[in-house]
This record gives sequence, C-alpha cells and structure tokens, in this order.
Amino acid sequence: MTRIYAMANQKGGVGKTTNCFNLAAALAERGQRVLLVDCDPQCSLTAALGVSVLELKRSLYDLLFDDGPHLGEVVLSTRMSGVDLIPSHPKLAEADLQLLTVLEPQKRLAYQINGRSASDYDFVLIDCLPSLGTLMVNALVAADEVLVPYLPTPLSTAALPYLFSTMDRLYRLNPKLRVFGIIPSIVDTRTKVPRVELDRLRRLYPRLRILPSINKGVALERAMGLRISILEYMPHSTQAATYRELARILIEAAT
Repeated sequence: MTRIYAMANQKGGVGKTTNCFNLAAALAERGQRVLLVDCDPQCSLTAALGVSVLELKRSLYDLLFDDGPHLGEVVLSTRMSGVDLIPSHPKLAEADLQLLTVLEPQKRLAYQINGRSASDYDFVLIDCLPSLGTLMVNALVAADEVLVPYLPTPLSTAALPYLFSTMDRLYRLNPKLRVFGIIPSIVDTRTKVPRVELDRLRRLYPRLRILPSINKGVALERAMGLRISILEYMPHSTQAATYRELARILIEAAT
C-alpha cells in the first residue's frame, strides 16, 4: 500500500528539499519505489534532480486543474534508480489565486495521487513550499502523514504551532492526517542551542515522535550542489547513516 508523506514546515531554510531528496535515495536503496512531488514554485527539488524547468512540457501546475493531463503523463524518471518525480514550475506561484476558480481547490492534488495512479509506488514524498497557502493545504489533504523538518532554534520552535493548527483545521478534509515525526535538521552539534531546543520541544509536545537528527555538514551541502545524494557522495558519513535509519523507520511503520 502506498504511503504518502508531506515534508512540511511553513518556515523556510529547515531542510525540506534536502530531506526529501536524500530520504528518497535511502528508501530506493532499500528497494522501495518512490515518487517525489515538488510542490514549491522555487523548483529546488526539480533542479536538484537535474531537470530544467525551461524545458518542461508539463508539471505539477498542469495536474492541479480540471483540464490537466493524467498523472502518468507528468511523471519523470530520474537518475536515481527507483525514484520518479512530478516536477514543479514557477507558474505554481500563481496557483493560489487560480485554484479559487475550481471545484474543491484543496483536493486537487489528492485527486491525482490518492488513486490508482500512484499505486505503483511504495512511498510518495511531497516537498512543500514554506507557506501555509493553498499549495501547502493541497499537500496536507493528499498526505497520510507529515514529516516536519525542524531546525532546533527558538524561532523554529515558535513557528510549529501554526503548522499544527493548520492540520487541525483540515480534519474534515483529511481525518487521517497526523504528524509522523519531527526530523531535527541542519543540527549544529558544536553549540548547545540544538540540545536545549530539542529538550524544550519534548516538554512542549511529549507525545510527538522525535526522529534521528540530521547533523549540519559541508558534505551534505556539497552533495546537493553536485545533484547527488549524500548516500552516493559520502556513503559512510553520519548523515548517510541517519537517512538510512529514517528509511528503515518509515518502511517498518508501513508494514
């Protein structure tokens, strides 16, 4: 059964795209079929996978409207074996206004990926934009669960209630939606701030699952710059090991 995860946090710079990219690679390494959905008009995930938006004939933008193509006509293969992509496009920046003209605008993405179209995949990972607008709502309505990349700083902790409040308001549209876990990301182990904030997070949300932390490192940044996963660039690094552990946790939860 396909499991759909939204990688969501309305705060920018917390590692959403990096986590989607590398977690997909780790899942594929374990034999899972993964569909990545780039839901951000900045197209960072699309670019990281080597796709030029200038050469795209179809993208997620086209899927969101009634006269759009079938999902299979938009999906692209990637250089990562076992990983496909629904690319983004800068035109998605206009979607918030344009979706107001269609029926049930919050469910456009769900219509496309919750049916047979995505059943060939074990996992769907949706890379969300840093906003609580209509595109984010579409991702949350389509998802089974949410993975929350979290930069352990006071500002990031203060922003979390807004995401959780949005999820609560979407209960009628997606009653199964819940937070699978928090992924502490870009964690600078040289300072005590991350440790203090993670302790604070556990006190504020004692039932929330805190997943393994992705430590900050030059290798991870270099790998993204080269458009390859950390598993390929530095397979024995601590970051690669953490993504493999996250993949194991998701696979075990799905069985």
